[in-house]
Amino acid sequence: MKLRLLILCAICLTLVACTSNRKRGPDPTPLTKITATVQLVPLWSSSFSPGRGNASSKFINLLPIIVDDQIIGAASDGVVASIDKSNGTLRWSTSLENEITAGVGEDAGTVAVVSGERKVVALRSDSGEIRWEKPIDQTIFTPPLVYRGFVILQTIDGDLLAMDTSTGESVWDAFYDQPEFVVFGSPRPLGIGNIILVGNATGRVFATDLTTGLENWQIYLGGAGSETALSDAETIPVIFGDKLFISDYTKAIVAYDLTDGSLFWQHRRQSKRRLAVDSIQVYGADLDDKVFALERSDGSIEWEQDSLLHRKLRNIALVGEHLVVGDKQGFLHILDAGTGEIVGRTKLKGDVLFGGLLTDGNRLFVSYKSGRMDAFRLTSDQ
Repeated sequence: MKLRLLILCAICLTLVACTSNRKRGPDPTPLTKITATVQLVPLWSSSFSPGRGNASSKFINLLPIIVDDQIIGAASDGVVASIDKSNGTLRWSTSLENEITAGVGEDAGTVAVVSGERKVVALRSDSGEIRWEKPIDQTIFTPPLVYRGFVILQTIDGDLLAMDTSTGESVWDAFYDQPEFVVFGSPRPLGIGNIILVGNATGRVFATDLTTGLENWQIYLGGAGSETALSDAETIPVIFGDKLFISDYTKAIVAYDLTDGSLFWQHRRQSKRRLAVDSIQVYGADLDDKVFALERSDGSIEWEQDSLLHRKLRNIALVGEHLVVGDKQGFLHILDAGTGEIVGRTKLKGDVLFGGLLTDGNRLFVSYKSGRMDAFRLTSDQ
């Protein structure tokens, strides 16, 4: 592990040096005046840990989650907290007294996080009371999945560990190949039925049996490359119904049947790895920041929006009947999901976490790297 981390540090320094010498890319497309028909109305601002400050590492991506009428999140300084979803007030706060490197996951009343002391900590989601703490001999930066009585952990080496939710006892482990280029803060594993889905930096998605830890099937995307493996855009599977949607970054957007892992359709396009899916369409942005929508049933093009080219779009989320995309300059652009027309725009006041847009109906919750969260309601001016 020490050797791996030393190699990683050397790689980081090399990539930084290469980036500094790299030719500057195209300038962002200037924003043009729009006729806004919808707007994001501020509701409240809150914080999971007032003293957190900036995240201690750009590799740690502590994303909060919505649990019924609350939002539960963690701060790198060791605080796990719950915010009331309706008004932003703090419901409970628990200090673990150690830096948190991965979190949070929740299911059936249990919240799980991982500390820098290599401990998995389970708490009650209604009070923040610690249920159990268990040491592990692996480093974890990926948010845990709490699912059907198990806490599922993905290690920095790409392996999966399963623990009993009630006791913290180890149940099984599964070992997968992981290249020396590792990805910090990968998206948490997904659970569907009796299967756990996890993507790693080899360009594969593995389907693992929940009760045994044995591999059911795997998908090889073949799009992972060393230059992007350290970025915050690793393979991010999205489940909708019985289908799995993924962008493999270099080749295509693909849809797979979850019953057996067979290919349903593919759309040839170099695109960013974060997608949004609803009952009609699949939404994304290509490498030049052209936003697009595909027909969910066959992958055909429904619309494209090219007025945001080279604005380094990072986040994408569906809010009601609208698509919200965030750029590096801190703007949220609101698009009509049916046509792709830009119908609203908001300037944020901080650096948003990758994947830091949570939605609940017409409400949008924005999670910043500082630990702050802002809540908005999407309303129509018509």
